[in-house]
Amino acid sequence: MADYDAIERELRTLTPIEDRGKELDKWAKFLANVVDAWDEATQEPKNKLARCLFQEIWLKDKQVVAVKPQPELEPFFKLNYDEFVNKILKMRPRRDLNP
Repeated sequence: MADYDAIERELRTLTPIEDRGKELDKWAKFLANVVDAWDEATQEPKNKLARCLFQEIWLKDKQVVAVKPQPELEPFFKLNYDEFVNKILKMRPRRDLNP
């Protein structure tokens, strides 16, 4: 019975799928405006914004090579990455045509 109660409590904290779509739409609108804000910002606001968006940022030769988004933004970045991969794979010629 204790396990059942624990599972019930955990289920109540989970976000329903419908709500996740609304949440992702909200973040998508926010992130669409981030580009404009980034272009106009000085370095200090850019650093604050980067901390809000990402847990970790990897640099190589002063270039960003990878990021780890904040947990609440991870689904958005996953969707964006999946879309990017699909576009790239559709653009690549078939392997048997490319020796």
